[in-house]
Amino acid sequence: AGTAAAAGLWGLGAAGTAAVCVVLALLLPALVPGLTGGSVYSLVEQLRAGGQTVTTVDPLTSLRGSLTSGGDRRVLDYRTDDPTPEYLRTHVLDSFDGETWTMSPVQASPDHLLDGVIPRPPGSSGASSGELVTTEITVSTEVRGMDFLPLPYPSSDVRVDGEWYVDPDTLMVFSPAGDASGLTYTVTSAASVPDGEALRSAGSTGRLRVDQRYLDLPPLPGEVEQLAERVTARAETSFDQALALQDWFTGGDFTYDLDPPQVPSGADPLVHFLRDSRTGYCQHFASAMAVMARYLGIPARVAVGYTAGENVGTDRWTVRQGDAHAWPELYFPGYGWLRFEPTPGEGQPNASAPAYTAPAPDPTPSREPQATAAPEEESASPEQAPSPASPTASAEAEQPEESPAADRGGRDGGSAHAAVVAAASAGAAVLLAVPALLRRLVRALRWRRVRDASGAARAAWAELRDDVVDLGLEWNAALSPRAVERSLASGGLPEGPAREALHRIVAAEEAVRYSPRPPAVTAVGLAEDCRTVRRALAAACGLPVRVRAAVLPRSLWAVPGVVMRVGRGVRRAPHA
Repeated sequence: AGTAAAAGLWGLGAAGTAAVCVVLALLLPALVPGLTGGSVYSLVEQLRAGGQTVTTVDPLTSLRGSLTSGGDRRVLDYRTDDPTPEYLRTHVLDSFDGETWTMSPVQASPDHLLDGVIPRPPGSSGASSGELVTTEITVSTEVRGMDFLPLPYPSSDVRVDGEWYVDPDTLMVFSPAGDASGLTYTVTSAASVPDGEALRSAGSTGRLRVDQRYLDLPPLPGEVEQLAERVTARAETSFDQALALQDWFTGGDFTYDLDPPQVPSGADPLVHFLRDSRTGYCQHFASAMAVMARYLGIPARVAVGYTAGENVGTDRWTVRQGDAHAWPELYFPGYGWLRFEPTPGEGQPNASAPAYTAPAPDPTPSREPQATAAPEEESASPEQAPSPASPTASAEAEQPEESPAADRGGRDGGSAHAAVVAAASAGAAVLLAVPALLRRLVRALRWRRVRDASGAARAAWAELRDDVVDLGLEWNAALSPRAVERSLASGGLPEGPAREALHRIVAAEEAVRYSPRPPAVTAVGLAEDCRTVRRALAAACGLPVRVRAAVLPRSLWAVPGVVMRVGRGVRRAPHA
């Protein structure tokens, strides 16, 4: 009877949880801000697979959830022979109704069943195709509900198990009933390598041969139209207009923030973002640039996916939740859809502008660098010295010819030595990685144990303490939270989002210590604040300090509050 009762209670709990999830799913679009307020997109987009209706979570709802999760969960790992990998795109949003962007339905019909080969990218004449790049992607088993494959654009071949379809217009690869969790697939793509001068002569908009929906716009507020014209007033071509828009967004007048100000009642969200708040995150910048580009006659759409992530080896990369991203794609005849990057760099450190948007080098360099270049080439530095193989081969050529047995023995001994060296190097690399992995584990477990607002505040304070200790900065447990705030601010923490995030962490800790009421905070918000402060403190330190903090985090063995650094010495203090 007891077992049956427990099972019944468990069933009621599960049903209640499911009901809450359904309610949240229906209410979330009305609660998540759009450009700075209002709904982003409808929560569910319909896909048509024959006569069957299939649903998928709205791309920007998922994007915001990834960015505000406060975690560092791995999404996927990949190997590639591209030294500067492209973004990994999942969705394309092509329809704008004045406030929201949506994705047109895609067709999952037998004609679109993926057989490995991807259709030629629309609008590309092949002039923009560089060398072929092979990428092997493995999706983490922790990922759930991924029914669109992250792919570099444009891809020409995708080898993947299961029933997947390709949309011929956007080249999105999706599965109506599949889940990419734990999946490994191989992608062949061609890097886009046009230069600015080629794009400036890409042709007029009258010969675009692109679907009209990529130019459609509802009536825009006059302020948006005037702003687009003013920002691009000196641009002579469509490509120059695109560059002007990108540079305007990244030029320093806009602020990256995952919690932008709410739009005042009755205000237009786009006008408020562009003119008043100038604060948002990637979806705001991508959406605004795409709208302004369309107004100027440049076909545009919004792409959602991931940045290239973090390089963790010679050809290995890791993509995490924080690498979720949105960016605009603009169309140029002969080159097709090209990525642009209007999001300010401090918000997502792994985001980067494509090479073809970089300023052109000065065609007439001064003669002084040329005069000094020749002696540098003649006198090789240690890095430029011939590799060990070259002198060895030369020396062997000068030696008398040895017997085959002796030659074979030398090679065998060299191979054994090389194997020992390789094994030792691998072991050293593993040992060096252990402290960093332990630090990540401590952080993850700390946030996972949070059960309420007070627990979130204490977790944030402990995380701040450990980050300070990792960087070798002073942590005085005898100081009040407000004194710690002043100490860190005067120690180099820049004004702006980092100071604001630090203040929220301090206020939450003060509420736990001194207030009878729990702080009005969430674990997600405080985790994001900790990440903001951590990055700002690390940026204020030198590269050697950042490397040491990552490889040998002192918080693993130094217990703050018992032994802490003051200058070069240590002293004991009461536990915080």
